[in-house]
Amino acid sequence: KVLLNRPDVETIYVCTDSGREGEYIYRLVEQMAGVKGKKRLRVWIDSQTEEEIQRGIREAKDLSEYDNLSSAAYLVSYLGIFIANWKLRKETKSNPAVIIVGTLLMVFILAAFIISILPR
Repeated sequence: KVLLNRPDVETIYVCTDSGREGEYIYRLVEQMAGVKGKKRLRVWIDSQTEEEIQRGIREAKDLSEYDNLSSAAYLVSYLGIFIANWKLRKETKSNPAVIIVGTLLMVFILAAFIISILPR
């Protein structure tokens, strides 16, 4: 939280895993950290060579160009939870309060926990 909101940080380069989940996880971290007024650029690379990383930084695009990717991840994560819950209820006919939680949600919970213990 402190690093993302430092006054001397003007630009944030988002370098999460390529794809929906990485994009969505960063958006959650940003939201939980209360980031406002920063230029946000998305680095998209195909490998982790020095040349590819430099190219990714040079060609980084505004994060808003990836809004649909983040929205898709949000939908997929909630759809997955809904389907897992439905399947569990159907198969086990157990307590409806018991649900299966996918790994993506566990990452969000972990991110929330980490942010909560960071120095303010």
